[in-house]
Amino acid sequence: MNTHKPRSGISYITLSTVDFDSQLNFYQNGFGFPLKRLYQDPDRGLRSYAFFDLGPVTLALYPKAALSFDASVSLESNHASIALSHNTSSKDSVNQLMSGLEAAGATITQPAKTLPWGGYGGYLQDPEGNLWEIVWSPKH
Repeated sequence: MNTHKPRSGISYITLSTVDFDSQLNFYQNGFGFPLKRLYQDPDRGLRSYAFFDLGPVTLALYPKAALSFDASVSLESNHASIALSHNTSSKDSVNQLMSGLEAAGATITQPAKTLPWGGYGGYLQDPEGNLWEIVWSPKH
């Protein structure tokens, strides 16, 4: 008897991208995320899709035009409406990661500082405006 249950929950976070090469470089070299798969779709006249292995979750970079078509929605706005959080192992690693990401093309929107709840972190935007919180929590 097969007792395996399919895993449910969030398994992919997909970011739409206008400049695929810039975003691929940012996430691969800035964050250092391991590339799981790079997919070419010449039949649809699109660049690539990139998938980064983040453990139980996969981060996907997907051409904005393709996501707009697939989801049947307009994706004309370039402002951030969500924030993704990347937890680090120490306060120092927050500073190191934010510096490295800034060198890779990020814009620091809120420099790292001690947070009211005891953590330490800051915010930045990737080269296309996606908002990231880089944070350390003493509770984890």
